[in-house]
Amino acid sequence: MKIRSIVAFLAIVIASPVGAQKVEIALFYGYQFGDSFVVSRGEVKYDGSANRGFTLGVEIEDDLKFEFLYRRADTKLKFRELGGIGQETLFDMSVQYFHGGILYEVDASERVRGFFTGSAGVSYFDPESDFSGEWKFSFAGGVGVKVFMSDNIGIRLRGRLLFPVLGTSGGFGCGLPGRSFVGINAWSTISGDVTAGLIFAF
Repeated sequence: MKIRSIVAFLAIVIASPVGAQKVEIALFYGYQFGDSFVVSRGEVKYDGSANRGFTLGVEIEDDLKFEFLYRRADTKLKFRELGGIGQETLFDMSVQYFHGGILYEVDASERVRGFFTGSAGVSYFDPESDFSGEWKFSFAGGVGVKVFMSDNIGIRLRGRLLFPVLGTSGGFGCGLPGRSFVGINAWSTISGDVTAGLIFAF
């Protein structure tokens, strides 16, 4: 389902009559910082890990682009009992983001452009276990810089804050025998990542 959604989106963009509008595709690799949230019986944490993905930007105005983002990080989910010292590894898990948003550019020179991004969409937490994955609303904001070596190829550096919304109550959809992760008392978690990648502009 996730891959079909991405392919469908790309097909719509490519088939649309963008005219003289510019299109940018960026492939990136980076690092996502770990995060944690409190549950009724302790603390759940996922480790920092490498991430990768792509963005597709379509020019709206000279300094403004609509941007779609897909990003995936593979990590480990851990649990620490309330009052406990050590952590217990539960299972491997992927965290995927599907976002649409705005990128605003500020030209520093002919080849260097700073930018700000804001986006919203959904995040998919996919445990490699018997538990089912969960979709959560999320939003993000970031800053970065593009450096172009030519009119069509450049590099892109970005730092970003990520806010997956877990809700004010209920569970994360996972647990251990005899333990149920319920009573999440955080409205959202705060994570972040830094990435570097290649830009292809058309």
